[in-house]
Amino acid sequence: MKIPAMDELFFYRKPGPDAVSHTRAVAVLTGLFIATRLLVFTGFPFSMNFLDIGMQLLDPVELKEHLFKALFYEHIQPPLFNAVVGGVLRWADGGTALEIFAFLYSLTGLLLVLGVYALAVNLGAGSGWSLVAAGVYVFWPPNILEQLFNHPPPEKWLSYDYPVMLLLLAMALCMAMFRNSRRPGWLAGFLLFSAAIVWTRPFFHSLFWFVPSMILAFGAMKGLGKKERAGLVAVATLALALSVAPAAKNWILYGWFTDSSFKGMNIASRTLFLTPENLKEEVKKGTVTPLALVPRFSEPEVYLDYFGEDTLTGNRFLDSVDKSTGHPNWNHFIMIRASREYGVNTRALLKAHPMELVKTTLNGIYIFFGFQSHQYLWPLGSRPWGFWNVDFAPVRISDLGSFLRLAAVPVILAVIFFTVMHQMYAGRRDPLFVFILFLMAYTFIVANLAELGHNNLFRKQIDPMLFAGVALWFTRFYRDRGAAQSLQRSHSPD
Repeated sequence: MKIPAMDELFFYRKPGPDAVSHTRAVAVLTGLFIATRLLVFTGFPFSMNFLDIGMQLLDPVELKEHLFKALFYEHIQPPLFNAVVGGVLRWADGGTALEIFAFLYSLTGLLLVLGVYALAVNLGAGSGWSLVAAGVYVFWPPNILEQLFNHPPPEKWLSYDYPVMLLLLAMALCMAMFRNSRRPGWLAGFLLFSAAIVWTRPFFHSLFWFVPSMILAFGAMKGLGKKERAGLVAVATLALALSVAPAAKNWILYGWFTDSSFKGMNIASRTLFLTPENLKEEVKKGTVTPLALVPRFSEPEVYLDYFGEDTLTGNRFLDSVDKSTGHPNWNHFIMIRASREYGVNTRALLKAHPMELVKTTLNGIYIFFGFQSHQYLWPLGSRPWGFWNVDFAPVRISDLGSFLRLAAVPVILAVIFFTVMHQMYAGRRDPLFVFILFLMAYTFIVANLAELGHNNLFRKQIDPMLFAGVALWFTRFYRDRGAAQSLQRSHSPD
């Protein structure tokens, strides 16, 4: 059966007579994925403990029984991930919900593998190298190994990492299919997926992420008819309104134009290396408030005591200090006030100690190119910081395993990252290349300016693009090498 979308997906580069057919490649990758998952994950059940411990998820009971009210008063995160989780919980019982999520996350893992192949082909990589890149991605350690603090791998854990990765890959493939077919529906999909990402993870800002995506889509419209352009402008306007809606709602309800009330606490990680003595001195000077001495992401009761707040809103979604699971309700109203003050204190501390910005940026870049979070290059001192009450010593490269994990991997990934970026820049006349270039630059800048600790998890979102870019590099390298050898033979004497 002929599927038009498949024709558009692979139209850009049809395999030659000696190349791997796309159908065969998809079959090989699907079989390899299933075989490895049966081997690696046998006896490894899907974990839904993120419902209990996840700071980004609302109370599961409220999501199940009062989904729309819970989403309306949510301020810790954009609403889409909670909406999907709540919808499944509302529709299915506990056992069925677990099976649904297990299936969806396994399917997402397979689609990411196939997406790497499709993206590499659309970038211009040979089908053989595309197959190799996607095959290696099947075994990529961040996808199949347990994460820091014994979190299950992303295919086995109810978190938003995998959904975001799939949405980003869907954006890239929509742009590829639009370029291949010039059908405006694919560009509309590009815009709607971009808005869906904003609704899923606050890392992707409603203005700094979506507006450049919209501008890129407008640039790609060149050559379309007036009616088609008008339709896409209408879709872009709707998607922009959707992107801004969560932050606008929080501004109306809570007086803060943000899609996540965690942002002030997130950027407070940029002061991790300041000692307690440094902080006490700045409090004494009046540079910052005493909240600087309180670990970020403390439980709501800590902030209620700090602010002396005993007035409740009368809204259980905002007043409950604990969720029904017994874990803190991070959506408590006091978290907004605390997070804003952390943000003000952090800016003041960085102004007073500008070298901290340099140190945390360099450390963030180091973590960004690694496999593991919270690998600090400077001691944190005796002060615990939030719920990561761990004393991470400076990195010590004492054996081969540590050398590979702590030194070789970051260097190799950095070389790959900037090599792929250079390739995307070289192909900047193509909107697909421009989008991937923007995505890589945005991820690198935001991850290393707004965070210290989880930088590598943000890079992991774009690993599929890196694999596709590597396939393109090998294709060009061997093509250019073959061309040079042919030229040399043509000029050599008989």
